[in-house]
Parts: sequence; C-alpha cells; structure tokens
Amino acid sequence: MCLVLDSVALLTPVTGKHWNDDAANELADGFVVDSDDEYIADLLAGPCTTDGCGDDGDGGIVVAPLPNKGDNSEFTAEIAVDSMDACQGLIDMFNAQLADSSSSLMSCAGGDLDPCWELDPDQTVTTHCIDTTDGGR
Repeated sequence: MCLVLDSVALLTPVTGKHWNDDAANELADGFVVDSDDEYIADLLAGPCTTDGCGDDGDGGIVVAPLPNKGDNSEFTAEIAVDSMDACQGLIDMFNAQLADSSSSLMSCAGGDLDPCWELDPDQTVTTHCIDTTDGGR
C-alpha cells in the first residue's frame, strides 16, 4: 500500500541533479520520523525491495517532479504504508505539518535539502491511498 501526494507545489522552483533523491531523503529523515506509526517512521528514501520497505528491506519513499512542469515547481511523492488507517493518518500529519511553518516538513528538519524547499502552505494537496497488494487489486 502507499500514499500518493500529487502536485505538491513549491513557492520557489528547485534545481540540482540529485534533488529527487535529496527530497526523498528529507521526507525520510525529517517528516516520517514524526509519525507514531513505527512502520512509517522507519521508512527510508528509495523504492521498496523484494524484502520489504524501511527496516524490513529498503526504501519506501520516492519523489519525482511532475513531467508536465518543466520548471520543477511541483512534485509527486509516494510513501509506503502498511494499512489504510496508517495512510489516512499520514495524510492528516502531512496537512498538519504543511500548515505549521516550524514543523519538520516545512523546516527541513532532516537536513537533506540545502537550501530548504519552500512548500506552498496554502495549497490543497491531492492525495490517494492505493492498495498495491494482490488482495487490493
């Protein structure tokens, strides 16, 4: 299962060859660490492996710019979750942190982005909880 954050808007476009990796690391080292859900808090940057996600395998967080936005002013993120309840909890946490300028998300608490991204705090991010297990298809 995963949470998809669509069209996360940046106030200042980003640059850098490794920005996608740095942004995924920032979410892993800052944002998800605040989760009360141990599975989510243990996620790492990058795709999951056949062994699983986070401490069970590797990865769990992937970030990519929107292909139709050549100026790198929007991105999408996929974050692994282990239940639909956890997905909804992560959506709530993302929205709460987006509204709080001192939150881990908004202040780049993970220390992986320099300069820190400037997320638009007034945006409404479209989210989807997707069940990618065989039983969810």
